[in-house]
Amino acid sequence: MRSTLCCIGVTLVTVTTGASQSHDSVQQWTGPSCGTCRIMWSPPRRIGDEDGPGSLERWPLGIHHNVALDRQGRVYVRHWEGSVYAPYVFDEGSTRFIGPLGRIGAGPGEFRQPRLILALPGDSLFVLDSQLYRYSIMSPGERKWVRGGPLPGGAFDVLLIERGARFIVAASVQSESSVGYPLHLFSADGKLIRSFGTDDPRYDPTNAEDVIRLLTPSGNDGFWAARYTRRYEVERYDNRGDRTGLFRRTVNWFPTLDHAPKPYSHDVPPSPYVMAVREQADGLLWIAIAVPAANWADGLSKPIRGEGGGTRVEIEDIRKFFDTVIEVIDPARGVIVSERVDHLVKEFLPGNRVVSVANSPDGVPYLEIRTAVLVDRPGRRE
Repeated sequence: MRSTLCCIGVTLVTVTTGASQSHDSVQQWTGPSCGTCRIMWSPPRRIGDEDGPGSLERWPLGIHHNVALDRQGRVYVRHWEGSVYAPYVFDEGSTRFIGPLGRIGAGPGEFRQPRLILALPGDSLFVLDSQLYRYSIMSPGERKWVRGGPLPGGAFDVLLIERGARFIVAASVQSESSVGYPLHLFSADGKLIRSFGTDDPRYDPTNAEDVIRLLTPSGNDGFWAARYTRRYEVERYDNRGDRTGLFRRTVNWFPTLDHAPKPYSHDVPPSPYVMAVREQADGLLWIAIAVPAANWADGLSKPIRGEGGGTRVEIEDIRKFFDTVIEVIDPARGVIVSERVDHLVKEFLPGNRVVSVANSPDGVPYLEIRTAVLVDRPGRRE
């Protein structure tokens, strides 16, 4: 089944405050520094049936969190089904399809277009609905609605801080004081407290991807924000929104661009994209970057003629189209290990799980969940 890679939707909302970003030095991440380290992968488990109600219509791609895992081993997948995004629930151990999450509607515990799904400590679920411009907190077990509030529906990523009293939101917010800022601090009732994340808050509607950030908590008092594309750059902030570190990596497989990436075609390979970031309990930062496979054009369809006479191509075999570079980073010292794998990594989940997207020979999309463990690191085993 054919699918485009990603369509970036920029939500227009009105907010009231902005903030400048402090100036600090840029640190260069170098490496890899450990010649004996490697990532050990477990065999994959497939999530998504070949057919029937547990099959996936499209790959859960995009820059937002499409897959979550709770401590009971339930896997939640934000899945496209026609015009409705129906979250699906699977059992990780048996890979059995359990059923949909919630109902379609606008009431408590109902959804129109879930965009982000996050499993919280205690197994509560955070769901952001892009059509209703609101978030919902669902209880574990019965997964009933507990509370909710307004948030920008087009957010690319969200972090809950201060036990859910505030949110760090990565989004494009179109107000005079916040336009061009990639990050925003919101209260639980949807009030904007601060916009931040750049010294030069300019918004270019022809290059909407430049404002996208992917987030992961860092320790108890901060978070990482990674650029999605154009350059390999990661920032660390405290939970107030003050930047505490700016890190860059210079590698030939992730060239720095001063313009929007060109659309892929049979002649133009896809640009690198940061697909997932996660700081583990030991403080090591894992980053997954999608890069073109060696024979990436073999994963594309033949040119498809549109109604206006133009042509386009679509991804037919995602494994042929993308590889992933996985880097494990000690923020104080640089890259420990860097490995290239022949599947597209989409998410990092708790317990060292890694989610990849794949398709069967006849084009049916599905997910693969593996465990990835850093081994042979001198003096310790991750």
